[in-house]
Amino acid sequence: MKLADFSRIFVLSLSLLLSLAGCQGGQHKDPYAPVIQTPQRIFGKILGYSVQQRPIELLTAGTGAEVVLVIATIHGNEEAGTPLVYELLKVLQQRPQLLSSRSVLIVPVTNPDGMALRTRTNAAGIDLNRNFSAPNRINNDNYGLSGLSEPESQILHTLIVNRKPIRILSIHQPLICIDYDGPGEGIARRMQMYCSLPVKKLGAQPGSLGSFAGVEQNIPIITLELKRSDSQLSARELWAEYGPAVLAFITYPNWPY
Repeated sequence: MKLADFSRIFVLSLSLLLSLAGCQGGQHKDPYAPVIQTPQRIFGKILGYSVQQRPIELLTAGTGAEVVLVIATIHGNEEAGTPLVYELLKVLQQRPQLLSSRSVLIVPVTNPDGMALRTRTNAAGIDLNRNFSAPNRINNDNYGLSGLSEPESQILHTLIVNRKPIRILSIHQPLICIDYDGPGEGIARRMQMYCSLPVKKLGAQPGSLGSFAGVEQNIPIITLELKRSDSQLSARELWAEYGPAVLAFITYPNWPY
């Protein structure tokens, strides 16, 4: 089953469960019955399409004014972030209080062609995390002959400009650290308290999302660098290892537990 098909089935299943839950209550309610919080709905939307016409999907949890953005697999061979963010969606369903004042935007697969081809780059051979317009960008055959030359980076750029997230989390492999750009050190230090990864400032790379969003736009952005071997872990194992740190990002400056 394709990842895009899985995403749609996931969203439809959640919607069906919610509709069934809403139909079970009778007309006469016990005023002394305990209040049961209704899980937050997950809204799915196709933002656009990759070079090879694979959909790039946005899943949104919550409707609050505070917008945070989580993306995974901008490099196609760094795919461990994708099952990790699907686990995040499940937890947000189980803990709707985390969404009382915020909207969590999730792009599970930013580079679907690279994921299918098992390559770092997109289908055109461009490193999407070097394809943003930023003062330090370099134009070449690997990074693109101009900023935002690729549909995938255009889609992400438009999402950030239109939705204006107050912080961004991008999940990568395999540098085993918590990197940050812009005013993100406090968030990185908080996340470090919930996982084994050290905080390490790698520096804004040419034309990277960190350079565009963190340095140019002054949006706190965290790059969560997992281990290469984490691709072999199950979604539950990934969540046990890194989930608390991801929740610390979502709830910052409040505590996740």
